[in-house]
Amino acid sequence: MPKVTEEHRQARREQILEAALNCFARSGFHQTSMRDICKEAGLSAGAVYLHFSSKDDIIEASWQRVREARATRLEAAKQKGSAIHALEELLDDYERRLAQADTDRVWQLGIQLFAEALRNPRIRESIRRNWDDGVKQVVELITQAAERGEINYNVDYDAVARVWLAIHDGLIIMKVIEPEKDAKEIFKAWRTLMYNCGNTPSSKARERRQDDD
Repeated sequence: MPKVTEEHRQARREQILEAALNCFARSGFHQTSMRDICKEAGLSAGAVYLHFSSKDDIIEASWQRVREARATRLEAAKQKGSAIHALEELLDDYERRLAQADTDRVWQLGIQLFAEALRNPRIRESIRRNWDDGVKQVVELITQAAERGEINYNVDYDAVARVWLAIHDGLIIMKVIEPEKDAKEIFKAWRTLMYNCGNTPSSKARERRQDDD
């Protein structure tokens, strides 16, 4: 019997995750069964359970993909230069994705899981870890930008990062509920907040805002 390679196992996991996201986006989390996921993936139940023992396992793996994708975007943003440019690139990338005609399936799943977290401790912990990862990454960039005098935040950086995360998740909800909504002005306001969070904006931040005008 030919040996199953790691590449094959990973490809099969991705196949199952893609099928699960399709099912969750189409029918909702509670209305989707493991049988539905098997059918969507075109695989037997045995093949699916070889990789995931439950729907919760699939959800955790989906969140892991979200974390990995965010880490990739963060690394790409860092290539833009300084920390403030990286923050701007993250906002630009998010605005581009939010403007897509079709609502992202992962965002639809996220909203369903926020509600699921009220009763499922495992899902709640998975979401919390995802939030903590995002906060840590934003705090890192804010700290670097502040040290360079590009922004002047006189409040706790962790709190600022959590405000960023709250805006991010709020815009996801808006996109799912009102997919036709133009978020351009919202992102303009978000960028304004980024430069005006401190009591006294730094000269570099003021110059940057003037350039933007």
